Amino acid sequence: MDSAELYNKARRFFDEDEWFFEEDLENNALVSRFRGENGVWTCLARVQGPLVVFYSLLEVRVPEERRDAMAEFITRANYGLPFGAFEMDYSDGEVRLRTGFFTADVDFTTTHMRNIVYANLLTMDRYLPGIMRVIYGREDPKAVVEEIEREQDD
Repeated sequence: MDSAELYNKARRFFDEDEWFFEEDLENNALVSRFRGENGVWTCLARVQGPLVVFYSLLEVRVPEERRDAMAEFITRANYGLPFGAFEMDYSDGEVRLRTGFFTADVDFTTTHMRNIVYANLLTMDRYLPGIMRVIYGREDPKAVVEEIEREQDD
């Protein structure tokens, strides 16, 4: 399946689920916003060769003096995640969550797209309060992640 066909399938998912989005055709991307229970953030779906990648991008930047604490938070959170990964750009403090699907030899469908999108959104919404506590509350990353994961198990 070529990139154009993958892009169209990703776009079809957003149409079917009635998302409002903008197209960034230069980057094979669809851009939207999502409101979860714990905040609002930008979403980016991008086709990169045989990969379809979905990002939740926080608009808040981690201040330089909190980036090491956030790196610890992300590392601890990622260790327990079955799907997806948090990332932080050390140069500007951007935090995002990435999920994706490698489509080679697979008939990629809107159901696949739905799975990578909603797994991402649920994960970002669950961890977002902890991210903010580490940035603004200057709380211990280990304790915050342990609390989030304990609540998840309940």
